[in-house]
Amino acid sequence: MKKFDIDEFEKKIKDNPEYEGYTTPDGTEITEYYRLPPEAPDLDAFDRSKVLAYTRIEKQPDGYQAAYQFNNKGNLTAVSYYYSTSLETGTWQQFDDAGAVVSEIDKDKEYAFGLPEVIGFGKKHRVDFAKTGRIKRGYDPVYKTNVWELRWAVDERGAAPYQQVFVLDGTTGKVLSEKKEGPPRRL
Repeated sequence: MKKFDIDEFEKKIKDNPEYEGYTTPDGTEITEYYRLPPEAPDLDAFDRSKVLAYTRIEKQPDGYQAAYQFNNKGNLTAVSYYYSTSLETGTWQQFDDAGAVVSEIDKDKEYAFGLPEVIGFGKKHRVDFAKTGRIKRGYDPVYKTNVWELRWAVDERGAAPYQQVFVLDGTTGKVLSEKKEGPPRRL
């Protein structure tokens, strides 16, 4: 069971009051912070006795990230997973004080054609979704099924830039629609 090292965090934040995290040798970005209760007074320095909870986010170079929530004793209370900036993925869990799982939600269960296959589809089209583009998924009332919507900017030499958009069936990965939209907006 993962645990938040409060002593190590306290040492880092006392050495550098602006401490927010670090990068591991493999390129994983670690962000760590704490939450105070809303009624807590503004503090000039870290005081562990006032902390409500801790958070640790681990963002891997390949775009996957995990967010861990810990109580004020450093015990894991919840874990959630994301891809890129906000795509909810994986099995999210909540834990009781003894560390037992009290709830689980599988964010991927409705998508037999999964995120790894979507990422592979992007790579076949020379897109690395960890660095650019956007992936969304959800129920589409037009197709009456769960779909993936993939979008990225294309800027070919000598041609006007555009957005490439694909809609894929969430079960089979079949291309349901493909279109080009006018100039890219910030993704």
